[in-house]
Amino acid sequence: MKAIFEWLTDGYTLFDNVLYNYIAMALVGFIAFAVAWNIVGSLYRNDIISGRTSGSILHWIIRLVVFIVLFSVVSLLIRVIRFIITVPLWIWLTLAGLLIMGVAIFCIIRNKLSNTESIDK
Repeated sequence: MKAIFEWLTDGYTLFDNVLYNYIAMALVGFIAFAVAWNIVGSLYRNDIISGRTSGSILHWIIRLVVFIVLFSVVSLLIRVIRFIITVPLWIWLTLAGLLIMGVAIFCIIRNKLSNTESIDK
């Protein structure tokens, strides 16, 4: 099962830098291993599964699913960070200013409406 897992996950890359990619993939792989280990262990403790083969197959399936999900989340996070870094600062400041103005206008309108309703009562 290990050979199949490694074959399926071998082509995954997060970074162009080989060292960064090995570090990131090692962390993702370790987290996937720990999650699969804990889930299968709790299944053994609760007598849901028994036998070495069923535990091994479940472990590798869970590990592969967790690995793919974690890889996807980390990949998306890296893409979002790269996008944020590439956008010029003045655009972010303009968007932040517009957001603050929108929230302020919303609060003012809401405050006036609530004052009007309390006067009518």
